[in-house]
Amino acid sequence: MLAVVGGACGLLLANWSIGFLVAGLPPDVVAKNSHVARLTLDGWALGFTFALSLFTTIIFGLIPAIQVSGVNLNEALKEGGRSDTQGRGQNRFRSLLVVTEIALAMVLLVGAGLMTKSLWRFSNVDRGFETAGVLTARIDPFGDSYREPHEIVAFYGQLLERVAAIPGVKHAGLTNGFLDRNWQVAVEEHPEIPEDERLSAARNPVSAGYFGAMSIPLRAGRFFTERDVENAPQVAIIDEVLARRHFPNEDPIGKHLRFESGLREIVGIVGATRAWKRFTAGDVDAARVYIPYQQENWGTMALIVKAQAGDPTKLIPAIRSELAAIDKDQPIHSFTLLEESVNELSADQRFSTLLMAAFAVIAAVLAAVGIYGVMSYSVTRRTQEIGIRMALGAQTGNVMRLVVKQWMILTAVGVTIGLLASIGLTRLLESFLFGVSAMDRATYALTTVLLLGVALLACYIPARRATKVDPMVALRSE
Repeated sequence: MLAVVGGACGLLLANWSIGFLVAGLPPDVVAKNSHVARLTLDGWALGFTFALSLFTTIIFGLIPAIQVSGVNLNEALKEGGRSDTQGRGQNRFRSLLVVTEIALAMVLLVGAGLMTKSLWRFSNVDRGFETAGVLTARIDPFGDSYREPHEIVAFYGQLLERVAAIPGVKHAGLTNGFLDRNWQVAVEEHPEIPEDERLSAARNPVSAGYFGAMSIPLRAGRFFTERDVENAPQVAIIDEVLARRHFPNEDPIGKHLRFESGLREIVGIVGATRAWKRFTAGDVDAARVYIPYQQENWGTMALIVKAQAGDPTKLIPAIRSELAAIDKDQPIHSFTLLEESVNELSADQRFSTLLMAAFAVIAAVLAAVGIYGVMSYSVTRRTQEIGIRMALGAQTGNVMRLVVKQWMILTAVGVTIGLLASIGLTRLLESFLFGVSAMDRATYALTTVLLLGVALLACYIPARRATKVDPMVALRSE
């Protein structure tokens, strides 16, 4: 009966949890497999749940039944209906279950704690640019009018000029769609080094207004200007990561980077940015080289518009109108708030963290219920003993400590085992963590205190009940 009622309640909770699960699925997971967005409880799930509930009930029902069937009737009657030997065996088994439950809860809580701290670090990492009030969109010029690079440059030049003039626009810029393609970097003024030892850097064609739209600060030199066109001297701007690695003891301004297309003079240094990828704790900041889109154009670009104030999506109709005024056949699509794009990078990690946190909370609740149930049963079995102790003068505090001490020792054993297991198992999480070590002491300490607190609360209720035992009633119960 208990198994049937418990299984039915579990199915109701599972049905609710599936809705929560589907609502939290990362967009890229749904995009790759639309079936996961239609998860429901089906016959297979119901059958598996029923079979598992039945199997669990039989197994854990048989063990105490077998123990009871081995009771020596003569000894049991002599001991007033209670066998100390049998009781000790049952207590050891119950204690083992409690310790195991606490150890498993500890592993899950440590994992959830590490993932939560990692997600917080990821969400608050300084990416080197501002996302508030920034709108992005993709443009891919096509047709006979845009076959030559200078035709594409002219098109984008007109678009930037018109968009920048829209009321409410603070900055407008272009970039190559946030694509991080790494290229080997060599410095002309430095000694030649083998190709396999050269450092790499992302190379991004951008417009002069890109840095203002993204709020990327200038550290030295200058930004691009409208004079940095195709026939002008080839120039580049590097970020401070590349400057630090390649020019540790010298000024990079005026030096030249060598690419397969020729040399480019470094005219500026800007702040470092962490851009468009899911990075982990082992990642290092990527070096970055910016070049004028007029000098190297990849066709498809992303428009970056920073609003002066308010909701930047209100600028979309005006942007579409200005594009149509240039060429009504050119589409502009994927209007997205930059803030949302950045948040999507942590969608997978948020989902995984929520799942693990949910499992950890369930495990902690199960551990608390287990401790409470076993301890409550133990107090009931020791009613006579407690009554005698109180009749002989034991104080409430003495009884409380007597009852709590035994189970808090078991809790400490379970927590210790769980900590040791966590040290090994959390190594598997290292690739999912950002800015947090798998051996983060604060997480381990907080998790230990939390689980000990939960266990103490579970012990307190039966222990308090034990202090209310009437010695006369306890003695008469025999």
